Amino acid sequence: MNNTDITNKTIYLCDDTIEGIFTAIYKAWDNNPKTTDVRIRSSSSSLSFFESYIETDTDYELALKVYNTIIRKLSWDIYFYIYRTALSYILIFKKGF
Repeated sequence: MNNTDITNKTIYLCDDTIEGIFTAIYKAWDNNPKTTDVRIRSSSSSLSFFESYIETDTDYELALKVYNTIIRKLSWDIYFYIYRTALSYILIFKKGF
């Protein structure tokens, strides 16, 4: 393996709410809009050597911007699917339902 095989990925850590996820999405694209490899994680468990981690605090104004952008540029239906998926993850994996 040579040095070109190792890539440093950036992971945005957020709380497990839709607002926290949307804040992380906003900050990820605001910090590096040219990348398509953005990852968001709701906890810092199982950290990796070749990843950078950025803690994000929930910002309701930034989350609202992402919400409005999804509805305006995609659709209400797409927002609903994103919201339902996030809620399912929170209920099943985080709350133990």
